[in-house]
Amino acid sequence: MSGCVIVCVLFAILASSSVTAENGNTTLVFDVFENITEKVPSLKLIHFGRKSYYIGDIFKGNFYHAEQFCRYHGMNLVNIESKTEMHFLEDAILEKGDSALHYWMSGTRLPDQERWISFTSARGMSYFNWSPGEPNNAFKNEYCIEMRFVDKELKWNDVGCTNEFNFICEATWTHDCQKLYDYLIKHDMDLKNITDIIDTKLNNNQYQTENTSVKAQ
Repeated sequence: MSGCVIVCVLFAILASSSVTAENGNTTLVFDVFENITEKVPSLKLIHFGRKSYYIGDIFKGNFYHAEQFCRYHGMNLVNIESKTEMHFLEDAILEKGDSALHYWMSGTRLPDQERWISFTSARGMSYFNWSPGEPNNAFKNEYCIEMRFVDKELKWNDVGCTNEFNFICEATWTHDCQKLYDYLIKHDMDLKNITDIIDTKLNNNQYQTENTSVKAQ
């Protein structure tokens, strides 16, 4: 379980008691939230900067189904904002051995079919990593962006939104999650026992999240 999941789940899922983490003379007690309504998903996430990612390998779906899956799990389709972030995901996919797959990201020209925006942020995109000759709107309906490996580099291609591909979801850390994680690192606290507790509760379906927002992640 990634650091983001450890930290954020601590804020959201411990329903009946608080958790105490001890390291030497340091003791930290995590209070619990009461407003719990939906099941916590358990996805294998990777972490970079203030984001955590799920590289989807469960099933393929069109652009809309991919976003729906991400939202159900408190995330959104990935919005890649820099070359550094691009290279991180590229390396992560290569490490998984999934370089033959195609992946949806959040880039789209919908609804106006003109400028590229992130479906996640609803803002114009400033970073691009197109394959040579792309985007070309070859079939006159290529309003979404998929990623694929070209010469060992993860490149972007415009494509019809109803094609079915794998996908990458992202969640951005909330301020509270970041603060708590920084506190744990500062005090050199061992998270293993807390992680074991959380994993046990999740696997037993004992806890649920407030909603499908990133804060509940």
